[in-house]
Amino acid sequence: MASTRAVAFVNGRVFTGRRWVEAVGISDGVVDAVGDGAAVRRASPTGTEVVDLAGDWLVPGLVDAHLHLAGSVLALDGPDLRGARSFSELEQRLRGAAPGRRAVLARGWDDTLLAERRYPGRDDLDRWDLGLPAVLYRVCEHVATLNSLALDALGLEERSSDPPGGRLGRSNGRLDGRLYDGALALTAPLVGAAYATAAATTARFLRSLGALGLTTVAPMAVDPIEVAQAVSSISGEPMPVRLRPYVGRRFLGGGGPSLPSPTPALRYAGVKLFADGSLGARTAWLLEPYADAPGSSGSPPYPTADLDESLEAADEAGLAVAVHAIGDGAIAAVLEAFAARPPRLRPRLEHASVTPPGLIRRLAACRPSLVVQPRFAVSDTWLSERLGPDRARWTYALRSLRSAGLVLAGSSDAPIEPVDPWTGLRAAASSRPSSPGEALSAPEAFGLYTTGAAQALGEPRLGSLEAGALGDAVRVSGRSWESLLELGAGGVLATYVGGLPVFERGPAGRDPQRR
Repeated sequence: MASTRAVAFVNGRVFTGRRWVEAVGISDGVVDAVGDGAAVRRASPTGTEVVDLAGDWLVPGLVDAHLHLAGSVLALDGPDLRGARSFSELEQRLRGAAPGRRAVLARGWDDTLLAERRYPGRDDLDRWDLGLPAVLYRVCEHVATLNSLALDALGLEERSSDPPGGRLGRSNGRLDGRLYDGALALTAPLVGAAYATAAATTARFLRSLGALGLTTVAPMAVDPIEVAQAVSSISGEPMPVRLRPYVGRRFLGGGGPSLPSPTPALRYAGVKLFADGSLGARTAWLLEPYADAPGSSGSPPYPTADLDESLEAADEAGLAVAVHAIGDGAIAAVLEAFAARPPRLRPRLEHASVTPPGLIRRLAACRPSLVVQPRFAVSDTWLSERLGPDRARWTYALRSLRSAGLVLAGSSDAPIEPVDPWTGLRAAASSRPSSPGEALSAPEAFGLYTTGAAQALGEPRLGSLEAGALGDAVRVSGRSWESLLELGAGGVLATYVGGLPVFERGPAGRDPQRR
Protein backbone atom coordinates (compact mmCIF):
# COMPACT_ATOMS: atom_id res chain seq x y z
CA MET A 1 0.00 0.00 0.00
CA ALA A 2 3.01 2.28 -0.37
CA SER A 3 2.34 5.58 -2.08
CA THR A 4 4.54 7.93 -4.10
CA ARG A 5 2.09 10.76 -3.44
CA ALA A 6 3.10 13.74 -1.34
CA VAL A 7 0.33 15.71 0.34
CA ALA A 8 0.30 18.45 2.95
CA PHE A 9 -2.78 19.12 5.09
CA VAL A 10 -2.80 22.72 6.31
CA ASN A 11 -5.05 25.34 7.92
CA GLY A 12 -6.89 22.97 10.23
CA ARG A 13 -6.73 21.29 13.60
CA VAL A 14 -4.65 18.13 13.36
CA PHE A 15 -4.76 15.68 16.26
CA THR A 16 -1.72 13.43 16.04
CA GLY A 17 -2.87 11.06 18.74
CA ARG A 18 -1.09 12.90 21.54
CA ARG A 19 -1.09 16.62 20.62
CA TRP A 20 -2.67 19.29 18.43
CA VAL A 21 -0.86 20.89 15.49
CA GLU A 22 -1.88 22.99 12.50
CA ALA A 23 -0.56 20.88 9.64
CA VAL A 24 0.90 17.53 8.67
CA GLY A 25 2.77 16.29 5.60
CA ILE A 26 2.73 12.77 4.17
CA SER A 27 5.23 11.49 1.58
CA ASP A 28 5.57 7.96 0.23
CA GLY A 29 2.78 6.87 2.54
CA VAL A 30 4.47 8.03 5.76
CA VAL A 31 4.07 11.14 7.91
CA ASP A 32 7.24 13.19 7.43
CA ALA A 33 6.36 16.67 8.70
CA VAL A 34 4.26 17.80 11.67
CA GLY A 35 3.79 21.33 13.02
CA ASP A 36 2.62 24.72 11.84
CA GLY A 37 1.55 25.28 8.26
CA ALA A 38 4.59 27.23 7.16
CA ALA A 39 7.01 24.64 8.51
CA VAL A 40 5.14 21.75 6.88
CA ARG A 41 5.03 23.58 3.53
CA ARG A 42 8.77 24.23 3.70
CA ALA A 43 9.47 20.57 4.48
CA SER A 44 7.26 19.29 1.66
CA PRO A 45 8.91 18.16 -1.60
CA THR A 46 8.24 19.87 -4.92
CA GLY A 47 4.92 18.78 -6.40
CA THR A 48 3.26 18.24 -3.04
CA GLU A 49 -0.51 18.55 -3.18
CA VAL A 50 -1.77 21.00 -0.57
CA VAL A 51 -5.13 20.26 1.05
CA ASP A 52 -6.72 23.24 2.77
CA LEU A 53 -8.62 21.84 5.74
CA ALA A 54 -10.47 25.15 6.14
CA GLY A 55 -10.66 24.67 9.89
CA ASP A 56 -11.75 21.03 9.79
CA TRP A 57 -10.14 18.44 12.00
CA LEU A 58 -7.72 15.80 10.74
CA VAL A 59 -7.40 12.77 13.02
CA PRO A 60 -5.57 9.42 12.76
CA GLY A 61 -7.28 6.70 10.78
CA LEU A 62 -9.53 4.49 12.90
CA VAL A 63 -8.64 0.86 13.60
CA ASP A 64 -11.09 -1.98 14.28
CA ALA A 65 -9.00 -4.48 16.21
CA HIS A 66 -11.45 -7.41 15.98
CA LEU A 67 -14.05 -8.27 13.35
CA HIS A 68 -15.04 -11.24 11.21
CA LEU A 69 -14.53 -10.83 7.49
CA ALA A 70 -16.60 -13.62 5.94
CA GLY A 71 -19.41 -13.10 8.44
CA SER A 72 -19.53 -9.36 7.76
CA VAL A 73 -19.60 -9.91 4.01
CA LEU A 74 -22.28 -12.60 4.12
CA ALA A 75 -24.36 -10.52 6.52
CA LEU A 76 -24.75 -7.93 3.75
CA ASP A 77 -26.37 -10.50 1.46
CA GLY A 78 -28.22 -12.72 3.92
CA PRO A 79 -31.48 -12.21 5.84
CA ASP A 80 -31.13 -9.96 8.87
CA LEU A 81 -32.83 -11.50 11.91
CA ARG A 82 -31.85 -8.83 14.43
CA GLY A 83 -34.73 -7.46 16.46
CA ALA A 84 -37.18 -10.22 15.45
CA ARG A 85 -39.86 -10.68 18.12
CA SER A 86 -41.28 -14.11 17.33
CA PHE A 87 -40.69 -17.30 15.39
CA SER A 88 -43.28 -16.18 12.85
CA GLU A 89 -41.29 -13.00 12.25
CA LEU A 90 -38.13 -15.07 11.77
CA GLU A 91 -39.97 -17.16 9.20
CA GLN A 92 -41.23 -14.06 7.38
CA ARG A 93 -37.75 -12.60 7.14
CA LEU A 94 -36.38 -15.85 5.76
CA ARG A 95 -39.03 -16.05 3.06
CA GLY A 96 -37.74 -14.92 -0.30
CA ALA A 97 -34.13 -15.51 0.71
CA ALA A 98 -33.74 -18.58 -1.47
CA PRO A 99 -33.55 -17.38 -5.13
CA GLY A 100 -30.10 -18.05 -6.58
CA ARG A 101 -28.75 -19.43 -3.30
CA ARG A 102 -27.40 -22.86 -2.42
CA ALA A 103 -28.14 -22.32 1.26
CA VAL A 104 -29.82 -19.80 3.54
CA LEU A 105 -27.36 -18.18 5.96
CA ALA A 106 -29.02 -15.73 8.34
CA ARG A 107 -27.80 -13.86 11.40
CA GLY A 108 -28.99 -12.05 14.48
CA TRP A 109 -31.84 -13.91 16.22
CA ASP A 110 -31.99 -13.23 19.93
CA ASP A 111 -33.99 -15.52 22.18
CA THR A 112 -34.30 -12.78 24.82
CA LEU A 113 -36.44 -10.81 22.36
CA LEU A 114 -38.52 -13.67 20.99
CA ALA A 115 -42.04 -14.22 22.32
CA GLU A 116 -41.24 -17.94 22.61
CA ARG A 117 -38.29 -17.13 24.94
CA ARG A 118 -36.29 -20.09 23.64
CA TYR A 119 -33.86 -21.02 20.90
CA PRO A 120 -35.42 -22.07 17.60
CA GLY A 121 -34.70 -25.72 16.83
CA ARG A 122 -34.43 -28.04 13.88
CA ASP A 123 -38.13 -28.92 13.95
CA ASP A 124 -39.12 -25.24 13.89
CA LEU A 125 -37.00 -24.62 10.80
CA ASP A 126 -38.26 -27.79 9.12
CA ARG A 127 -41.86 -26.61 9.58
CA TRP A 128 -40.99 -23.40 7.74
CA ASP A 129 -40.05 -25.56 4.72
CA LEU A 130 -37.43 -23.20 3.25
CA GLY A 131 -36.43 -25.74 0.59
CA LEU A 132 -32.70 -25.22 1.15
CA PRO A 133 -30.13 -25.97 3.84
CA ALA A 134 -30.52 -23.22 6.43
CA VAL A 135 -28.14 -21.98 9.14
CA LEU A 136 -29.48 -19.36 11.53
CA TYR A 137 -26.83 -17.78 13.77
CA ARG A 138 -27.72 -16.36 17.16
CA VAL A 139 -26.75 -12.70 17.57
CA CYS A 140 -23.63 -13.69 19.58
CA GLU A 141 -22.57 -16.16 16.82
CA HIS A 142 -21.71 -18.78 19.44
CA VAL A 143 -24.90 -20.74 18.70
CA ALA A 144 -26.56 -21.61 15.40
CA THR A 145 -29.67 -23.57 14.50
CA LEU A 146 -29.72 -25.77 11.39
CA ASN A 147 -32.62 -27.42 9.58
CA SER A 148 -32.55 -31.09 8.58
CA LEU A 149 -31.37 -30.25 5.06
CA ALA A 150 -28.33 -28.46 6.48
CA LEU A 151 -27.56 -31.29 8.91
CA ASP A 152 -27.76 -33.76 6.02
CA ALA A 153 -25.58 -31.60 3.78
CA LEU A 154 -22.90 -31.48 6.49
CA GLY A 155 -23.12 -35.21 7.20
CA LEU A 156 -24.34 -34.74 10.77
CA GLU A 157 -26.43 -37.56 12.18
CA GLU A 158 -27.51 -38.98 15.51
CA ARG A 159 -24.26 -40.90 16.03
CA SER A 160 -22.06 -37.87 15.26
CA SER A 161 -19.70 -36.98 18.10
CA ASP A 162 -19.20 -33.55 19.58
CA PRO A 163 -16.27 -31.82 17.86
CA PRO A 164 -13.31 -30.38 19.81
CA GLY A 165 -14.30 -27.16 21.55
CA GLY A 166 -17.99 -27.45 20.76
CA ARG A 167 -21.22 -29.34 21.24
CA LEU A 168 -24.06 -30.71 19.11
CA GLY A 169 -27.40 -30.02 20.73
CA ARG A 170 -29.57 -33.07 21.42
CA SER A 171 -33.09 -33.65 22.70
CA ASN A 172 -34.16 -37.13 23.73
CA GLY A 173 -31.04 -38.49 22.03
CA ARG A 174 -31.84 -36.80 18.71
CA LEU A 175 -29.96 -33.88 17.15
CA ASP A 176 -32.04 -30.75 17.73
CA GLY A 177 -30.19 -28.73 15.09
CA ARG A 178 -28.36 -26.47 17.53
CA LEU A 179 -24.59 -26.12 17.34
CA TYR A 180 -22.59 -24.52 20.14
CA ASP A 181 -19.23 -22.72 20.09
CA GLY A 182 -16.56 -24.80 18.30
CA ALA A 183 -19.23 -26.93 16.62
CA LEU A 184 -20.06 -23.94 14.43
CA ALA A 185 -16.88 -24.73 12.49
CA LEU A 186 -18.83 -27.67 11.05
CA THR A 187 -20.84 -25.19 8.97
CA ALA A 188 -17.65 -24.21 7.08
CA PRO A 189 -18.59 -26.03 3.82
CA LEU A 190 -21.84 -24.06 3.52
CA VAL A 191 -20.21 -20.79 4.59
CA GLY A 192 -17.20 -21.28 2.32
CA ALA A 193 -19.38 -22.02 -0.70
CA ALA A 194 -21.45 -18.88 -0.07
CA TYR A 195 -18.41 -16.69 0.53
CA ALA A 196 -16.66 -17.95 -2.61
CA THR A 197 -19.49 -16.51 -4.72
CA ALA A 198 -19.49 -13.17 -2.86
CA ALA A 199 -16.44 -11.47 -4.35
CA ALA A 200 -18.45 -8.40 -5.39
CA THR A 201 -19.92 -8.10 -1.90
CA THR A 202 -16.44 -8.49 -0.39
CA ALA A 203 -15.20 -5.57 -2.46
CA ARG A 204 -18.28 -3.53 -1.51
CA PHE A 205 -17.70 -4.22 2.19
CA LEU A 206 -14.01 -3.27 2.05
CA ARG A 207 -14.71 -0.09 0.09
CA SER A 208 -17.45 0.91 2.52
CA LEU A 209 -15.03 1.12 5.44
CA GLY A 210 -13.47 4.39 4.30
CA ALA A 211 -16.80 6.20 4.67
CA LEU A 212 -16.66 5.20 8.35
CA GLY A 213 -13.12 6.49 8.82
CA LEU A 214 -11.69 2.98 9.14
CA THR A 215 -8.22 2.55 7.67
CA THR A 216 -7.16 -0.75 9.33
CA VAL A 217 -9.17 -3.80 10.36
CA ALA A 218 -8.12 -7.06 12.03
CA PRO A 219 -10.17 -10.04 10.78
CA MET A 220 -10.14 -12.86 13.34
CA ALA A 221 -9.59 -16.62 12.90
CA VAL A 222 -9.29 -16.25 9.14
CA ASP A 223 -9.19 -18.99 6.52
CA PRO A 224 -7.15 -18.65 3.31
CA ILE A 225 -10.24 -18.11 1.17
CA GLU A 226 -11.24 -15.09 3.27
CA VAL A 227 -7.89 -13.38 2.82
CA ALA A 228 -7.39 -14.37 -0.81
CA GLN A 229 -10.83 -13.11 -1.81
CA ALA A 230 -10.35 -9.85 0.10
CA VAL A 231 -7.14 -9.16 -1.80
CA SER A 232 -8.35 -10.32 -5.22
CA SER A 233 -11.74 -8.58 -4.97
CA ILE A 234 -10.01 -5.19 -5.19
CA SER A 235 -8.44 -5.31 -8.64
CA GLY A 236 -6.63 -2.57 -10.49
CA GLU A 237 -6.47 -0.19 -7.51
CA PRO A 238 -4.81 0.03 -4.10
CA MET A 239 -6.46 -1.74 -1.19
CA PRO A 240 -8.86 0.71 0.49
CA VAL A 241 -7.99 -0.57 3.98
CA ARG A 242 -5.09 -2.30 5.72
CA LEU A 243 -5.73 -5.92 6.74
CA ARG A 244 -4.16 -7.35 9.90
CA PRO A 245 -5.62 -10.88 10.14
CA TYR A 246 -5.30 -13.32 13.04
CA VAL A 247 -5.18 -16.89 11.79
CA GLY A 248 -7.13 -19.79 13.27
CA ARG A 249 -5.71 -22.24 15.79
CA ARG A 250 -5.23 -24.97 13.19
CA PHE A 251 -2.45 -22.96 11.51
CA LEU A 252 -0.16 -23.38 14.50
CA GLY A 253 2.67 -25.79 13.84
CA GLY A 254 2.29 -25.43 10.08
CA GLY A 255 -1.16 -27.00 9.90
CA GLY A 256 -3.93 -25.95 7.55
CA PRO A 257 -3.82 -24.79 3.93
CA SER A 258 -1.43 -22.08 2.77
CA LEU A 259 -2.31 -18.45 3.41
CA PRO A 260 -1.77 -15.73 0.80
CA SER A 261 1.63 -14.04 1.04
CA PRO A 262 1.86 -10.77 2.97
CA THR A 263 1.80 -7.50 1.03
CA PRO A 264 2.15 -3.85 2.07
CA ALA A 265 -1.60 -3.89 2.76
CA LEU A 266 -1.66 -7.34 4.37
CA ARG A 267 0.27 -8.39 7.47
CA TYR A 268 -0.56 -11.40 9.63
CA ALA A 269 -0.74 -10.17 13.20
CA GLY A 270 -1.15 -13.36 15.24
CA VAL A 271 -3.31 -16.35 16.07
CA LYS A 272 -6.81 -16.49 17.59
CA LEU A 273 -7.49 -18.90 20.47
CA PHE A 274 -10.59 -19.57 22.59
CA ALA A 275 -11.00 -19.93 26.36
CA ASP A 276 -14.83 -19.80 26.55
CA GLY A 277 -18.04 -18.88 24.72
CA SER A 278 -20.51 -16.01 25.12
CA LEU A 279 -22.66 -14.49 27.86
CA GLY A 280 -25.66 -14.44 25.54
CA ALA A 281 -25.49 -18.21 25.04
CA ARG A 282 -24.46 -18.81 28.69
CA THR A 283 -21.30 -20.54 27.49
CA ALA A 284 -18.91 -17.88 28.84
CA TRP A 285 -16.93 -19.43 31.69
CA LEU A 286 -17.81 -17.82 35.03
CA LEU A 287 -16.33 -18.40 38.45
CA GLU A 288 -19.86 -18.53 39.89
CA PRO A 289 -23.10 -19.78 38.25
CA TYR A 290 -25.27 -17.57 36.08
CA ALA A 291 -27.88 -15.67 38.07
CA ASP A 292 -30.64 -16.77 35.68
CA ALA A 293 -29.33 -20.33 35.28
CA PRO A 294 -27.98 -21.44 38.68
CA GLY A 295 -27.07 -24.87 37.34
CA SER A 296 -24.54 -23.52 34.84
CA SER A 297 -21.37 -21.45 34.91
CA GLY A 298 -20.18 -22.16 31.38
CA SER A 299 -17.01 -24.09 30.68
CA PRO A 300 -13.76 -23.93 28.70
CA PRO A 301 -14.11 -25.22 25.13
CA TYR A 302 -10.73 -27.00 25.23
CA PRO A 303 -8.71 -28.62 28.03
CA THR A 304 -6.30 -26.25 29.76
CA ALA A 305 -3.39 -28.31 28.44
CA ASP A 306 -4.48 -27.44 24.89
CA LEU A 307 -4.19 -23.73 25.68
CA ASP A 308 -0.69 -24.28 27.07
CA GLU A 309 0.32 -26.17 23.93
CA SER A 310 -1.15 -23.49 21.68
CA LEU A 311 0.73 -20.74 23.52
CA GLU A 312 3.97 -22.66 23.05
CA ALA A 313 3.28 -23.26 19.37
CA ALA A 314 2.45 -19.59 18.82
CA ASP A 315 5.78 -18.57 20.36
CA GLU A 316 7.62 -21.00 18.12
CA ALA A 317 5.81 -19.58 15.07
CA GLY A 318 6.58 -16.00 16.12
CA LEU A 319 2.87 -15.16 16.37
CA ALA A 320 1.16 -13.05 19.02
CA VAL A 321 -1.84 -14.69 20.66
CA ALA A 322 -5.33 -13.21 20.87
CA VAL A 323 -7.34 -15.29 23.35
CA HIS A 324 -11.13 -15.05 23.46
CA ALA A 325 -11.99 -14.83 27.18
CA ILE A 326 -15.30 -13.27 28.26
CA GLY A 327 -16.10 -14.71 31.69
CA ASP A 328 -14.04 -14.16 34.82
CA GLY A 329 -13.31 -17.90 34.97
CA ALA A 330 -11.86 -17.87 31.46
CA ILE A 331 -9.84 -14.71 32.09
CA ALA A 332 -8.39 -16.17 35.30
CA ALA A 333 -7.43 -19.40 33.52
CA VAL A 334 -5.72 -17.52 30.69
CA LEU A 335 -3.78 -15.37 33.16
CA GLU A 336 -2.60 -18.56 34.88
CA ALA A 337 -1.43 -19.91 31.52
CA PHE A 338 0.40 -16.65 30.76
CA ALA A 339 2.07 -16.77 34.18
CA ALA A 340 3.23 -20.36 33.63
CA ARG A 341 4.58 -19.55 30.17
CA PRO A 342 4.88 -15.81 29.50
CA PRO A 343 4.35 -15.17 25.76
CA ARG A 344 7.30 -13.60 23.96
CA LEU A 345 5.04 -11.15 22.17
CA ARG A 346 2.52 -9.06 24.09
CA PRO A 347 -0.70 -11.09 24.22
CA ARG A 348 -4.26 -9.90 23.73
CA LEU A 349 -7.42 -10.84 25.55
CA GLU A 350 -10.49 -10.59 23.35
CA HIS A 351 -13.55 -9.13 25.13
CA ALA A 352 -12.38 -9.50 28.77
CA SER A 353 -15.96 -8.71 29.73
CA VAL A 354 -16.42 -9.74 33.38
CA THR A 355 -13.62 -8.17 35.43
CA PRO A 356 -14.27 -7.77 39.18
CA PRO A 357 -11.67 -5.76 41.14
CA GLY A 358 -9.48 -8.71 42.12
CA LEU A 359 -9.26 -9.78 38.49
CA ILE A 360 -8.46 -6.24 37.37
CA ARG A 361 -5.49 -6.28 39.73
CA ARG A 362 -4.28 -9.56 38.20
CA LEU A 363 -4.73 -8.16 34.71
CA ALA A 364 -2.73 -5.07 35.65
CA ALA A 365 0.11 -7.27 36.88
CA CYS A 366 0.17 -9.32 33.64
CA ARG A 367 -0.60 -6.35 31.33
CA PRO A 368 -2.10 -7.99 28.23
CA SER A 369 -3.84 -5.74 25.74
CA LEU A 370 -7.62 -5.92 26.14
CA VAL A 371 -9.64 -5.77 22.93
CA VAL A 372 -13.09 -4.57 23.95
CA GLN A 373 -16.41 -3.99 22.21
CA PRO A 374 -18.07 -0.97 23.85
CA ARG A 375 -21.26 -1.50 21.85
CA PHE A 376 -21.91 -4.75 23.77
CA ALA A 377 -22.86 -2.63 26.79
CA VAL A 378 -25.73 -1.19 24.74
CA SER A 379 -26.89 -4.48 23.23
CA ASP A 380 -26.72 -6.64 26.37
CA THR A 381 -29.88 -5.28 27.94
CA TRP A 382 -30.27 -8.51 29.94
CA LEU A 383 -26.90 -8.23 31.67
CA SER A 384 -28.13 -7.60 35.24
CA GLU A 385 -30.63 -10.44 34.97
CA ARG A 386 -28.04 -12.86 33.60
CA LEU A 387 -25.19 -12.02 35.97
CA GLY A 388 -26.84 -10.29 38.91
CA PRO A 389 -26.24 -6.61 39.74
CA ASP A 390 -22.87 -7.13 41.46
CA ARG A 391 -21.23 -8.86 38.49
CA ALA A 392 -23.01 -6.61 36.02
CA ARG A 393 -21.34 -3.65 37.75
CA TRP A 394 -17.95 -5.07 36.74
CA THR A 395 -18.85 -6.00 33.19
CA TYR A 396 -17.48 -3.76 30.41
CA ALA A 397 -15.74 -1.74 33.14
CA LEU A 398 -13.77 0.45 30.75
CA ARG A 399 -12.93 3.25 33.17
CA SER A 400 -11.69 0.87 35.88
CA LEU A 401 -9.60 -1.11 33.41
CA ARG A 402 -8.06 2.01 31.92
CA SER A 403 -7.37 3.45 35.37
CA ALA A 404 -5.45 0.28 36.18
CA GLY A 405 -3.03 1.15 33.37
CA LEU A 406 -4.25 -1.47 30.91
CA VAL A 407 -4.16 -0.90 27.14
CA LEU A 408 -7.72 -0.99 25.75
CA ALA A 409 -8.35 -1.44 22.04
CA GLY A 410 -11.73 -0.79 20.44
CA SER A 411 -13.50 -3.11 18.02
CA SER A 412 -16.91 -4.05 16.68
CA ASP A 413 -16.79 -7.86 16.52
CA ALA A 414 -18.80 -7.31 13.32
CA PRO A 415 -21.16 -8.68 12.21
CA ILE A 416 -22.23 -9.18 15.83
CA GLU A 417 -22.26 -5.39 16.26
CA PRO A 418 -22.28 -2.76 13.49
CA VAL A 419 -18.87 -2.26 11.90
CA ASP A 420 -19.41 1.51 12.27
CA PRO A 421 -16.77 2.51 14.89
CA TRP A 422 -18.67 5.66 15.84
CA THR A 423 -21.37 3.53 17.48
CA GLY A 424 -18.65 2.02 19.66
CA LEU A 425 -17.13 5.42 20.39
CA ARG A 426 -20.47 6.77 21.58
CA ALA A 427 -21.10 3.67 23.69
CA ALA A 428 -17.68 3.97 25.34
CA ALA A 429 -18.38 7.60 26.24
CA SER A 430 -21.91 6.93 27.55
CA SER A 431 -22.82 6.19 31.16
CA ARG A 432 -24.77 3.05 32.09
CA PRO A 433 -26.97 2.62 35.16
CA SER A 434 -25.64 -0.92 35.73
CA SER A 435 -22.00 0.28 35.74
CA PRO A 436 -21.85 3.81 37.14
CA GLY A 437 -18.63 5.70 36.58
CA GLU A 438 -17.32 3.42 33.81
CA ALA A 439 -17.80 5.81 30.87
CA LEU A 440 -14.71 7.25 29.18
CA SER A 441 -14.25 10.82 28.01
CA ALA A 442 -14.66 11.39 24.28
CA PRO A 443 -10.87 11.69 23.68
CA GLU A 444 -10.27 8.52 25.71
CA ALA A 445 -12.92 6.68 23.70
CA PHE A 446 -11.24 7.88 20.50
CA GLY A 447 -7.98 6.45 21.78
CA LEU A 448 -9.53 2.97 21.87
CA TYR A 449 -9.75 3.01 18.08
CA THR A 450 -6.38 4.67 17.40
CA THR A 451 -3.40 4.38 19.73
CA GLY A 452 -4.94 1.59 21.82
CA ALA A 453 -5.80 -0.56 18.82
CA ALA A 454 -2.35 0.09 17.33
CA GLN A 455 -0.68 -1.17 20.51
CA ALA A 456 -2.88 -4.26 20.58
CA LEU A 457 -1.85 -5.03 17.00
CA GLY A 458 1.81 -4.52 17.87
CA GLU A 459 2.06 -1.82 15.22
CA PRO A 460 2.67 1.60 16.79
CA ARG A 461 2.88 3.33 13.40
CA LEU A 462 -0.90 2.92 13.14
CA GLY A 463 -3.35 5.19 14.93
CA SER A 464 -1.01 8.20 14.92
CA LEU A 465 -0.08 11.22 12.82
CA GLU A 466 3.31 11.78 14.42
CA ALA A 467 6.44 11.72 12.24
CA GLY A 468 7.22 8.20 11.04
CA ALA A 469 3.63 6.97 11.37
CA LEU A 470 1.77 5.49 8.43
CA GLY A 471 -0.10 8.26 6.67
CA ASP A 472 -3.64 7.13 7.51
CA ALA A 473 -5.94 10.02 8.34
CA VAL A 474 -9.58 11.08 8.51
CA ARG A 475 -10.88 14.57 7.79
CA VAL A 476 -13.92 15.28 9.97
CA SER A 477 -16.29 18.21 10.24
CA GLY A 478 -16.62 18.29 14.03
CA ARG A 479 -15.47 21.31 15.98
CA SER A 480 -15.37 19.56 19.37
CA TRP A 481 -15.01 15.99 20.60
CA GLU A 482 -18.66 15.96 21.59
CA SER A 483 -19.85 17.15 18.19
CA LEU A 484 -17.53 14.66 16.53
CA LEU A 485 -19.15 11.75 18.37
CA GLU A 486 -22.63 13.13 17.73
CA LEU A 487 -22.03 13.45 13.99
CA GLY A 488 -20.40 10.02 13.82
CA ALA A 489 -19.84 8.65 10.35
CA GLY A 490 -21.87 11.55 8.95
CA GLY A 491 -19.02 13.83 9.93
CA VAL A 492 -16.40 11.92 7.93
CA LEU A 493 -15.47 14.14 4.97
CA ALA A 494 -12.52 12.18 3.60
CA THR A 495 -10.37 9.19 4.53
CA TYR A 496 -6.77 8.64 3.47
CA VAL A 497 -4.69 5.45 3.57
CA GLY A 498 -0.98 6.09 3.10
CA GLY A 499 -1.88 9.60 1.97
CA LEU A 500 -4.14 8.32 -0.80
CA PRO A 501 -7.84 9.21 -0.67
CA VAL A 502 -10.04 6.12 -0.33
CA PHE A 503 -13.21 8.07 0.44
CA GLU A 504 -14.28 11.67 -0.23
CA ARG A 505 -17.68 13.13 0.54
CA GLY A 506 -18.93 15.90 -1.70
CA PRO A 507 -16.47 18.67 -2.61
CA ALA A 508 -12.97 17.50 -1.82
CA GLY A 509 -12.05 20.87 -0.34
CA ARG A 510 -8.56 20.61 -1.76
CA ASP A 511 -6.43 23.54 -2.80
CA PRO A 512 -5.18 22.73 -6.34
CA GLN A 513 -1.99 24.72 -5.85
CA ARG A 514 1.27 22.78 -5.91
CA ARG A 515 4.75 23.75 -4.80
